Amino acid sequence: MQGGNLSDGVLFAYGTLQVPGVMSALIGRVPRCCPARLAGYARYKVRSRSYPGIVRHLNSSVDGLVYFDLTYDELAILDAFEDDLYVREVVYVDIREGCSTSARAYTVVGENARLLDVTAPWSLDEFIRDHRAGYIHHCETFRSYFA
Repeated sequence: MQGGNLSDGVLFAYGTLQVPGVMSALIGRVPRCCPARLAGYARYKVRSRSYPGIVRHLNSSVDGLVYFDLTYDELAILDAFEDDLYVREVVYVDIREGCSTSARAYTVVGENARLLDVTAPWSLDEFIRDHRAGYIHHCETFRSYFA
């Protein structure tokens, strides 16, 4: 996992990390957050998976949440969970009309973009309906390695 200083503490979540149960299972809490939009990116389902990735796409935007006050240890857990598919990079998100902030986001770059199904936009509602319970269990199991 690449991506700069772990202590930045602000993360834009656009996929499974938006689900409070997923975040809680991974880091033991749900940090303070607010709705946000990331312009210049598109979200697609990762092939054969229940989660998405985002790639640069000039005329698109992605809705999600910005989490604040993440600790170094929490970001390290999230980095390990997100694995080598993603790079955590600085993005600028709109958090309300006329106001933006810098944040980190797990993006898909380079050769990894071929793992995205650009014909299949990812749906948070579909994930919650069809995959949330099993995914949270997976996250709890993953987190147990950090206990």
